[in-house]
This record gives sequence, C-alpha cells and structure tokens, in this order.
Amino acid sequence: MGLAAAAVGAGLAAALLVAAGMFSSFFSGKPFFAVFPWHPVLMTTGFSAMMTAGRAAYLWDSDAKQINKRRQQHGWTMAAAALCILLGYAAIFVAHQRTGASHFAAASSPIRKIHVYAGYLSLVLMVVVLVVGGVKIRFLVTQGEKRYPWHGQLGKAVMYLGAVTEVIGVLMWSWPLAYAGLVAVVMVVAALLGIGTPRQTGPAGGGEVAATLVGVEVMDCVAVQGPPPGYNP
Repeated sequence: MGLAAAAVGAGLAAALLVAAGMFSSFFSGKPFFAVFPWHPVLMTTGFSAMMTAGRAAYLWDSDAKQINKRRQQHGWTMAAAALCILLGYAAIFVAHQRTGASHFAAASSPIRKIHVYAGYLSLVLMVVVLVVGGVKIRFLVTQGEKRYPWHGQLGKAVMYLGAVTEVIGVLMWSWPLAYAGLVAVVMVVAALLGIGTPRQTGPAGGGEVAATLVGVEVMDCVAVQGPPPGYNP
C-alpha cells in the first residue's frame, strides 16, 4: 500500500507542478482562461494523476472479497482519466486552430515531432484500452468470463508512453532548468511506481488477487451446491 500511495501522490504532485508552471507569474504566467495551458495541465492530470490512481485501485490491499469494488474504482477512475486526456487534446486542437498551427508538427523541430506523434499514439491506444476494458467488464458481469488478458499490459504501455510524451513536453517549455527537471523527475517517479508496483498477494502468499478470488469462488460454490462429480480439493 505504501508504494501505491507514493505513486498516487507523485501523480498528483506532477499535475499540480504543471499547473503552477503554466499559470504562475514566476514561470509561464499564462492566463487562467487561455486555451493552450489547459493542454499540459489536463494531459498530466489524466496520465500521471488519474491513470496512476486507476491502477492503484488494484494495489491497496489483498482482500479478494473486495475485488469487485476495486474493479469499479479502477474502471471509473480510468474513465475520468480518459476524459481529462480527451479534453487536453481538445485544448491543443482549439489552440492550433486559432493560431493556424499544424496539428501534425509540420516544419517543427524533431523533438516537437516526437512529442506530437507519441501523443497521438498514446491517445489512440488509450481509446483502445478504454473500449476493451468496457467490453471486458461486460463479459465478466454477464457471463463470468475473463477475456482480453492483454488489456492490463497495454494499459501499462499507454502509461509509459504518456509519461515519455509528458517529459518531452516539459523539456520544450521555457521554464527554469531546475523546475523543469523537478517536474520531469516527479512524472517519471509517478510512472515507475504506478506501473511497476505489483499487486498485493493474498494472506497465504499464493499469487495475485485474481488467483485468490478464484479460490474463494470455488469454495463458495462447493459450500452452497456441494462438490461436483470428481471434485478433489
């Protein structure tokens, strides 16, 4: 739980630091109602803060009986993260429309092109993860069937890619090097802790929560209906 809390704290800190950098008169000093500064603020809130919190829903404890509650927390938090990210993209889209800038970094520096195309890739993959996650939950609820085991790994890849895109963005902003470095480090810490922290194991140390849950479901079935033919626990 300690690492999960640290991951969520780092993600929130990254979002607050970016907001301070964008709106504070000590740094960029952008107007609060301007469109562009909400692009980095919302993107960081979505990727660093909300996605990290969404994954942390599975990291708080190892009580298998709470798995459905944690699934709900994970799903709703990831949906909120996706909303923040889509709004962040809308902000940069509107800003570019108003200034006539290219949406695909035409005639831009190589680092800006990497930032833009990594951002588009992370955006597309995020939508895939969101849709597959919704379908996965539907199958689980209606049929009790777990599908798409790659969903979680793709979600982690999106978090990594989002963090890389964010850090590149920080390096492009005209902030003091020390402040930009601090923000980048906090983003990296949030990503590494949020993605790398393993799920808690059950009391018997027999694997991840999902494995423990299977054992609970099987024993409940046996207790209520009696053992099926050939069942040998």
